[in-house]
Amino acid sequence: MQGSRPVSRSQVLATSCELFAERGYRAVSMKDIAQALGLRAPSLYNHVSSKQDILAAIMHVAMDRALAALGSALDGVTDVSDQLRRATESLVLDFLRNPAEVTVTNNEARNLEPANRSAIIAKRDAYAERVRGIIDEGCRTGRFDTDAPRLAAFAVLEMGNGAKSWFRPDGRYSDVEVACKYGEFALRIVGDVSAARRGLAMELDCFADGADIQAIGDAAARLEAHGHGCMWAVEAQHDPFLPLVIAASQTTAMRIGTNITVAFARSPMTLAHTAHDLHRLSRGRFILGLGPQVRAHIERRFSMAWSSPAARMREFVQALRAIWTAWETGTPLRFEGEFYRHTLMAPNFDPGPTGYGAPPVYLAAVGPKMTAVAADVADGVLCHPLATPGYLSAVTVPAVSRARARRPAEEVFCVSASVLAATGPDEEALASSIANVRRKIAFYAATPAYRPMLDAHGLGGLQPELNNLARQSRWDEMSAQIGDDVLGLFAVVGSPRDIGRAVRQRFAGVADRIVIYELDDLGRLRRDGRYLTQPGSVPELMAGFYGPQDRSVASKPGSGTPS
Repeated sequence: MQGSRPVSRSQVLATSCELFAERGYRAVSMKDIAQALGLRAPSLYNHVSSKQDILAAIMHVAMDRALAALGSALDGVTDVSDQLRRATESLVLDFLRNPAEVTVTNNEARNLEPANRSAIIAKRDAYAERVRGIIDEGCRTGRFDTDAPRLAAFAVLEMGNGAKSWFRPDGRYSDVEVACKYGEFALRIVGDVSAARRGLAMELDCFADGADIQAIGDAAARLEAHGHGCMWAVEAQHDPFLPLVIAASQTTAMRIGTNITVAFARSPMTLAHTAHDLHRLSRGRFILGLGPQVRAHIERRFSMAWSSPAARMREFVQALRAIWTAWETGTPLRFEGEFYRHTLMAPNFDPGPTGYGAPPVYLAAVGPKMTAVAADVADGVLCHPLATPGYLSAVTVPAVSRARARRPAEEVFCVSASVLAATGPDEEALASSIANVRRKIAFYAATPAYRPMLDAHGLGGLQPELNNLARQSRWDEMSAQIGDDVLGLFAVVGSPRDIGRAVRQRFAGVADRIVIYELDDLGRLRRDGRYLTQPGSVPELMAGFYGPQDRSVASKPGSGTPS
C-alpha cells in the first residue's frame, strides 16, 4: 500500500459512497475507506475531517444535483402536466444514474449529526414541496382529478425508488425509456384530464426516408436511441411499407407506422394482411395510419372508386377490424357493408393471431366529419400540417370528445399532430428552408378542402386567391402571398433546439404525438442533408422538445449518428 498515491476529495467521496451503499454507514471504518483507495488511513484526513464529514458531503452533493436537475427540467415550462411529467423524469433519471448516492441519502440520514441532518432534510423538503406544488396547482386549475393530492405526491416521489429496485443498465429498457414511461404513469396517478383523454404523454416522432432503403435500418436504430417515439413512412414517391419492414427489424421500442397510406387505393383484405404481418414483425409496435386522399388521385392515379369518403372510411376500418377479429379468434368472417363485403376466409389464407392483438388504426382527418369517424372507429387521428393548436382546440378535440363519449372511457385515443419546420446550419440554408416552407403552405392553402383550417384564423380569403394562381402555374407568386405572420402561424423557424422547444410549447395539452416536416425545394420531405437528423442537430432537437434533461442514449455502445 502506497501512502503517497494521489487521490482527490471527489474520489474519496465516490469510494466511500459505494462502501456505505453496499455495507451501511456504521459497518464501514475510515480504515476500510483508505484500504479501498489504496491509502494509509491517516492520509484520508488530508481530504476530509471525519467519516461524518464524508457522509454529509455525499448527501449534500446528491441533493444539490437533484435540485439542480429538477430546476433545469422545469425551467420555462408553464403547462402543469408537462411540469409533473418532466419533474418525474428528472427524479427517476437521478435515481437510475446515481444509485449508490441515492441509497446512502435515503438510508443513512439517521446517522447524521443534528446540524447536518437538519440541512439535508431541508433540501429534501424543498424538493418534495416543489413536486407537491405542481400537483396542488394541477388540482386547483382542474387539470388533475384526484381527491388525495398528498398521497399522489408521495406516490410520485417514491417512483425513483421503485424503478431503482429493478432497473439494470444492460436490461431491456434504457434509463431514458424508463423515465419517460414513469412520467406517463405520474400523470395517470394524479388523474391528468388531458392525459386521460389522450392516453399518453406527448412524444416527438420522425419520418422514414423511403428513397434510401439501404440506410433505413441504421437510421431507425439511431433515431430510436435519441428518444424518438415513432418512425412514420409516407406513401408518396415510394411504397410506405418496405422501409418499415427494415425499421422493425432494427429497433426494439420505437413504434413504426404509416402516415399515411392511401386506404381507398386498396381493399381492406390486402391491407389487413400487410398490417397484420408488420405488427407481428415489430412485436406489437405497428400503427396503421390511413388517409382517403382526394378524388382526383383515387380515380385518375389509382383507378379506384370514389364516393362518400367519410362513410366509406368508416366501413373500411370496420372491415379491417372484422378481418383481424376472425384471424385473432377463429370466428367466421361475416362482414357485409355498403362498400365492402368479406365473407370468405379459408384456413390456408388465415395467418392466425399476431400474438400482440390487432394493430391500432389512425385516420387522417381535417374536418369534423372525418374526425368524428376517426374518434368513433379508430384509435387515433393524424392531423394536417396546417392544423394549428388553435384549430385542434376549436375543431378536432371537440369532435373527438363528442364521438369518444360513446366509447369506453378506458380506451386510449391519440391525437397526432404535424408541423412544418424551417431550419439550417447557417443563414443561407435557413433562408432556403423558409422559402421551401412558404411554398408548401401556399400549396396546401390553395386546396379547397383545407380552407377550414384557414378560416379558423380569418385567412379563408387566401384560399381562392392561391387556388387561382395555382391554376395558372404562378408558383412564385403563390409563395409571395405567405407573409411572415402566416409563416409564423403554420410553421416553426429556428435552430433545432428552438424548433423542439416551440413545438412542445405550441401543442402541449392538445396533441399526444408530433412529427416535424422538413422539406426540400420541391416541397417533399427532405431526402438528402436533412438538418434535423444531423449529428449535432438530433440531440439539440430532443433537448429542446423534452427539456434540458438529456434523453439521448447515444453514448451507449453501438449507437451513432442518425443519417
